[in-house]
Amino acid sequence: MWRRGSLVWVLVGGLSGCGIFSSPRGDALPLPGARGGTWPGGIGAVLRHQSAAHRLFLERVPPEGAAGRAGLRSGDEVVEIDGVAVREMDRTSVVMRLRGEVGTRVRLSVVADGGTREVEVERAPYAERSQGSR
Repeated sequence: MWRRGSLVWVLVGGLSGCGIFSSPRGDALPLPGARGGTWPGGIGAVLRHQSAAHRLFLERVPPEGAAGRAGLRSGDEVVEIDGVAVREMDRTSVVMRLRGEVGTRVRLSVVADGGTREVEVERAPYAERSQGSR
């Protein structure tokens, strides 16, 4: 969904029962596979990337998701992902740094309430979408 210079996309994980999340293209996100191997996961939040300004905000943070459990809130601005400044990343780089194997951690530097803090988020499995949801 485009919004006046901002791109909104979803990186979710660990939201069993919510089932409304999809990739930027609208297709279902990969689920932990029955075929074995690693399970892809995310931080459990809806993000808004302002491409022109190179800024990244948490749009929605369900409390039961990985980001919510780590203490992140809607409106927080992510300024670094694993020590790399968001202003130096394009959308694809942001997505690649936030996604990862379930159980691994990503370190975020977040600006909120006038201060900057470091938060570790443990990636959780992507939630399954409900039928008819988009």
